[in-house]
Amino acid sequence: MPIGVHKATILGAGGGPPAEGGTETTYDSGGNTYIVHSFLSSSDLVIGGSDLTVDYLLQAGGAGGAGGYGGGGGAGGQVVKASATLSAGTTYPAVVGPTASGGGMGNDSTFFGDTAVGGGAADSNGGCGGGRSHSYKQFSKPSTSSTQPSSQPSGGTGYGTGGGSNTGSGSGPQNGYGGAGGGGGTGQGGSAGGATSGGPAGNGRQNLYRTGSNVYYGGGGGGGVVYTHPGGSAGQGGGGAGCGHGSQPVGNPGTDNSGGGGGGGGHAGSAEGGSGIVVVRYIEP
Repeated sequence: MPIGVHKATILGAGGGPPAEGGTETTYDSGGNTYIVHSFLSSSDLVIGGSDLTVDYLLQAGGAGGAGGYGGGGGAGGQVVKASATLSAGTTYPAVVGPTASGGGMGNDSTFFGDTAVGGGAADSNGGCGGGRSHSYKQFSKPSTSSTQPSSQPSGGTGYGTGGGSNTGSGSGPQNGYGGAGGGGGTGQGGSAGGATSGGPAGNGRQNLYRTGSNVYYGGGGGGGVVYTHPGGSAGQGGGGAGCGHGSQPVGNPGTDNSGGGGGGGGHAGSAEGGSGIVVVRYIEP
């Protein structure tokens, strides 16, 4: 019996699927059906019997937030590429940056020769820079920087921003330490910590490749702060909020598969950074 029309349209040359690997989903947009391969952990994308033109998103893993009134973790850098040609019969590794340990640097995500750089831990540069941690009566620490290259080998574009400084002021124990800075996001830099509050984190960037609707990826972690003052808010895109010592000892972790940075802690604890993701889509042949 002849195969159905729909089934025939999705078969590559030789009767196989256009590609295999990751978690496969579909959605309709603009009169086209898109096939999506989402990689939540490292694996391979195997192309079938015909070349494929694909769009892809790489989101690196976010850094962990620091403890001890620490800075928020920077989000992982992001890379976006439209209209890349993948060769028939070829295997392409999709490397997904795993979860970062509390206070640790984020991990890179790679695909097709491009690299999204893992987020920077507190006081460190990275794909997105980490927030500056507090130091007793030491203020105006400079912001951290992004090390995410904007130009990629494929012609894709990389995105990342810096983390916030520590600019508290005052002399008493309730206002003399200053809040830590928030981690940078892929779309917005982290903000400075104040005398009595942690710095808000930077927001991530939106991308629609996975679902057909915009989703934020790469939110920074909010800065921690002394005593019961409020910690810095989380960045949109899976960042974790910071906290004050009187509310909880550990900041909130970044969300996995978003590349979010962990929030700065109010005392000794430190929060994990969220893992990254690789998303590849193409129009159904």
